Amino acid sequence: MKNIHVYRKEEIKEVDQVAEKKGHDPYTLMEVAGKSIFDQLVPLLNCEQNILVLCGRGNNGGDGLVIARLLQNSGYKVSVTFPLGETNSETVEKHLSYYHELSYQTCSFEYQKTDVIIDSLLGIGTRNPLSKEVIDLIEWVNNQSALVISIDLPSGIEANSGYVEHAIKADRTFSLHGAKYAQFLLPSGLYFGDSEVIDIGLPQTSKVKIWNRNDFMRTFEEREQVDAHKGTFGTGYLIAGSDDMPGSAVLASMGALKGGIGKLIIGTTIKVAQTISQHLLEATYQMDPYEKSLPKKISAIAIGSGLPYNQQLDTFINKTIQHSTVPIILDAGALQHRSYKSPNILIITPHPGEMARIVNCSIDYVQNNRIVVAQTVAKQENIIVVLKGHYTVVAFPDGDVFINSTGNAALAKGGSGDVLVGLMMALLSNQSRIKEAVVNAVYIHGLAADLWVGKYSAHTLLASDLTELFSVAMSKD
Repeated sequence: MKNIHVYRKEEIKEVDQVAEKKGHDPYTLMEVAGKSIFDQLVPLLNCEQNILVLCGRGNNGGDGLVIARLLQNSGYKVSVTFPLGETNSETVEKHLSYYHELSYQTCSFEYQKTDVIIDSLLGIGTRNPLSKEVIDLIEWVNNQSALVISIDLPSGIEANSGYVEHAIKADRTFSLHGAKYAQFLLPSGLYFGDSEVIDIGLPQTSKVKIWNRNDFMRTFEEREQVDAHKGTFGTGYLIAGSDDMPGSAVLASMGALKGGIGKLIIGTTIKVAQTISQHLLEATYQMDPYEKSLPKKISAIAIGSGLPYNQQLDTFINKTIQHSTVPIILDAGALQHRSYKSPNILIITPHPGEMARIVNCSIDYVQNNRIVVAQTVAKQENIIVVLKGHYTVVAFPDGDVFINSTGNAALAKGGSGDVLVGLMMALLSNQSRIKEAVVNAVYIHGLAADLWVGKYSAHTLLASDLTELFSVAMSKD
């Protein structure tokens, strides 16, 4: 699986402008785009189907026109229409002239039954609100029983935002050059169907990428030292669990130990320690951590699972940030601490509601703009942000963003975030590269859930089940 880059519409326009300045002919680029999509379409279609190509007035419509011509050249039954009016693009006009030279004709749009609809109406230039003419067309497409294939992104979707008023619900989307932000936001991401990125031969420049199986295989470090001991794989210090929520500490501890940490120290209360010891025999403890110094020779710290936010916790976080030299993860109750200035590596792991509180906005705003929100906070605060949810976003202070490709709705259950914290602490302790350790923790966590739903109902997954699947999820076989 190749690396997939993700773009805002402004970045795509800049890519096109740079390509023109370097001598790439827009007519040829449109031909390449159409031919590349045509090659992927052929296995999905048959010559008995009636195919309707809806072309818009801009360059998105030109891509559809090229696809239509190539389909007709290959014997497919194709009708081409410009339902929103004549093209306003010089490049599309040239392709239309060539289309007519081959004795192919466009037709006026009619609300007629068809087997396949190719949506090349609006493209990345879409802006809401849409006209009534466009809304009526979108509603007609969505009411058809046809196979709907969108070019670049479903018409009605704004490329940069998750906000949707009216949009075509595609069965499949072919995105040109790179994926678009909207595919990984909500609710817009629900309109893309199966999605595939089409390479058109231009350089990739985006700092936002999908983290996939190839990335994991390339970066995850296996244990190969024959002379290793427990200290080789780090010592994690987990401050977690309250008398009211001991289970969070159990789950985070399981995540850390199953994640391969060499030694785990848990800072908690006596009651919580007694609960943990019934499930795990491998951990050691430091009672009343707020009153004591940090243990020596630790490799990573995680704070917050099952902890209520109060002044005592806030003071402890401040002290830890100022005196520790190792990566620190803040989760759950610890996320209410708002002074993130740290000389060291600091990681926060909010869900959308927690992120909304951090940036003082609505949850809908976070979900509509997940990538930008995470990237902005990471750069402004000089921290690593793991914004959990559908397509978890991992953003770094240098502007790099990785969108996780694993995970499913089975993770929407209490305790799964605690397991992730423990796993992440383990990888920070036993992997040599911080960036890859954080993203691979998210990847493995999601993959464990995918493995579960490959065999069982998503309803039945418990957070503790995830740790039992780490052995398979971490395997490169």
